[in-house]
Amino acid sequence: MQHIMDMLPMVDQIMVLRVPGHKLYKLLENSISSYPEYQGKFPSISGIEMVFDARKPIGARINKEDIKIQGEVLDFDRNYTVSTKNFLARGKDGYTDFLN
Repeated sequence: MQHIMDMLPMVDQIMVLRVPGHKLYKLLENSISSYPEYQGKFPSISGIEMVFDARKPIGARINKEDIKIQGEVLDFDRNYTVSTKNFLARGKDGYTDFLN
């Protein structure tokens, strides 16, 4: 927990959520949507590898096959367990797919 608080020092609860793969894809797309601009929504992630192309249109910068969760390609039909700040779980910084 201390490592998480060191990386994300805002006083905010950590939420553990189950997220379907198709929503996780949208959440990852949102996380890089303003790249190369510096914004707080750029992800700090663990267990996920992804490649994106900032030249592509926002919302279509990542190929599904280029997202790996613990070494396996993202499965749109599988549920994944994620942890995030309450701030993001409430849809802030464009993470509205946590709400649906």
